[in-house]
Amino acid sequence: MTKQLFTPAGVQAKVAELYALPDANLQREAGLMRADFRSWLNTNFSLDTKQAAYLAGMDIRFLQDAGELTASSASAKLGISLVAPNPPDVFSSKYITPGKRPTPKYDSGSGYSITGSLEFTIGYTI
Repeated sequence: MTKQLFTPAGVQAKVAELYALPDANLQREAGLMRADFRSWLNTNFSLDTKQAAYLAGMDIRFLQDAGELTASSASAKLGISLVAPNPPDVFSSKYITPGKRPTPKYDSGSGYSITGSLEFTIGYTI
């Protein structure tokens, strides 16, 4: 697969690549997301210096949560997107949060399902 820029358009291109894979390969990628999301991001996206430094400093707990959400969404071929506004000239911190999350469901008659979409939003504290 091609490395994409870590931008909203790059994330959409990566999702399209993933969803074009045979199911076994898509599930393998989802497993890699769950196992080490930081490495998966580094392997699949061309990060600029600031993005790479931010990713390197991220708390592993967030990366584990984000990896699980992304893997679950990818496994079910749900929408995955990134909202990344231009940063302000001056800010005290940068954050990323899953704004929209998929909804898992278990039904005793039909089993497990997951619906919805996943949207990560980057924001800034001024």
